[in-house]
Amino acid sequence: MKFIDYLRKTQPIALKVLTGAFSSGRLAHAYLLTGEPGLPLKEAAYYLAESFLCERPSPLACESCKTCERVRRGGYADFLFVDGSLSSIKKETIQAVMGDFSKTPLERRGIMVYVIHLVENMTVEAVNSLLKFLEEPPKGCYAILTSENLARVLPTIVSRSETIRFVKAPYDDVVKNAVGLGVKEDDAALMALFLNDGELIKEAVSESDYLEKKALYEEAMNDLARPKEEGLYRFEKVLLSPFGKKEEARRLLILLAALLKDAALLQEGMEPKMAPYAKIIKSIAENRYHLPSSLREALLARSELDMNMAPNLVIDHLARFIYKDA
Repeated sequence: MKFIDYLRKTQPIALKVLTGAFSSGRLAHAYLLTGEPGLPLKEAAYYLAESFLCERPSPLACESCKTCERVRRGGYADFLFVDGSLSSIKKETIQAVMGDFSKTPLERRGIMVYVIHLVENMTVEAVNSLLKFLEEPPKGCYAILTSENLARVLPTIVSRSETIRFVKAPYDDVVKNAVGLGVKEDDAALMALFLNDGELIKEAVSESDYLEKKALYEEAMNDLARPKEEGLYRFEKVLLSPFGKKEEARRLLILLAALLKDAALLQEGMEPKMAPYAKIIKSIAENRYHLPSSLREALLARSELDMNMAPNLVIDHLARFIYKDA
């Protein structure tokens, strides 16, 4: 699926803003793309970068020329992507970006674009370095920043950027959309926690490693319903390894929060949203006490992870809280 199709279908306001800017040539030197977890902000940042550099824009990226393909592959000399979803972004990384983008462009287009994905995961020193660069950007240099938590982005960064907000579609609508595209209901219910579009879910479930990932998620679901000693043991001895990296840990925390919320709803006599996993959710509701406080702890754990705490420590602390007195 071309990203322009996603924008047309689910983000018409963002599309209108970007189309107007590129049509008029009134481009900001820095854009801040923001929205809740699950929205394709990373993909949006790549698409915006392609639009700056495309060989035949109309007015946004064509997504098929050689330059667009090189940007997506990371093979364009005047494009740089810094990923804050993997680890915290340090001052040295930003200084390296500033050094590279203070030089003469290497490509004929003469435009340089850098992306900083999840700017809330920058250290204080890195933020200070970035601010200086945003205040006096070199001619022909554009910054694209993304954030899943705008409250954690310094107002000085927000004020120096044009903010474009992406809106999240309701969970049930995303599941229905994915099922309508041929995705199995359980796959749709699971992946709609992480991806906010049916087409993106369809692409994700067709990847070669999807079944392996799905098995791990379902293993975590079943472990959440196990008796205290067994469940805690499996979280500490089995699950910490495959979910030890930041992005995988973030998805595990999203999954756990969704399960705890559904179990709490079930205890109150309401239907769980993740209907294909109702049997597991029923077991969680029967075997876990203090579900509301566990849900709050799971949401807090996501914030701690975003504040660059070690994933293993965050997951271990959450597991001990969930299983206490159970």
